[in-house]
Amino acid sequence: MGTGRLARPWLRCPPGPLPHDRVSLAHPSRYNDNVKRVRTTLFFLILGAVSNIVVAIACFVLLGEQSEGWNEMRVGVARLDDSCLWSVWRLKRPGFLRLECRVWQGKTEWDDRWESPNDTIESWSLQPSDWNVIPQRYDWQEMASGWPCLAMWTRLHIRDPLHDFTSPVNTRIHPRDVLERGLLVDRAYLPRQVILPTGVIWTGFVFNSLFYALLFPLFCLGLCRVRRSLRRHRGLCGHCSYDLRGAVHEVCPECGSPTGRRRASASVT
Repeated sequence: MGTGRLARPWLRCPPGPLPHDRVSLAHPSRYNDNVKRVRTTLFFLILGAVSNIVVAIACFVLLGEQSEGWNEMRVGVARLDDSCLWSVWRLKRPGFLRLECRVWQGKTEWDDRWESPNDTIESWSLQPSDWNVIPQRYDWQEMASGWPCLAMWTRLHIRDPLHDFTSPVNTRIHPRDVLERGLLVDRAYLPRQVILPTGVIWTGFVFNSLFYALLFPLFCLGLCRVRRSLRRHRGLCGHCSYDLRGAVHEVCPECGSPTGRRRASASVT
């Protein structure tokens, strides 16, 4: 009768790492590099999305209250029936878009020189065709912001009879007004009301997020190159800032990175 180790060979573990760990343990440096790349990519993607939201809100707050400096001003008018008109006033500048829409009952004046409202609105805009019953008069504003593309939007339904958005001195949101896809910040310490858009325009949001996610690594890479060139100009190692003055080193004795002095010495000789 043999020993327990020989009598129960199924208890013996095979030599080497387990099958599911062989890839990671065979090349630990390669595995760690892949993990670092994935983490860095996720970090810059999240940073790009956050930067996109911050820029969109900043454009909304800073550019939304300006009444001048529009790069695009278009008007669209269409007849819904014999006694109802639908008008859209489109105002746009880089980083901000405003659509002032109104449905008029009892209005029969209509000019063929105006564009169609369907050509002035966006894909996320509200249309009278979405209603079952057309009201006698209905006003609403649609605003979007973001750079370089529009990324976030909000809609304000003007239902308070005291609110007339066509008047420049009466733009405050009233209690009966309804804000859709937005947050209203109205505090005593703020000079005015602030609207924070929460609606997402996915095409612009994804494009802007990728744009900022690529912009940050390029910016960091440029800063690193400038820092290394300044260090080498001062006679230091560009990687670890080790003092290389007083001797010619092909490789930094501190970190082992090449110093680039071999070509210079060879050209002098």
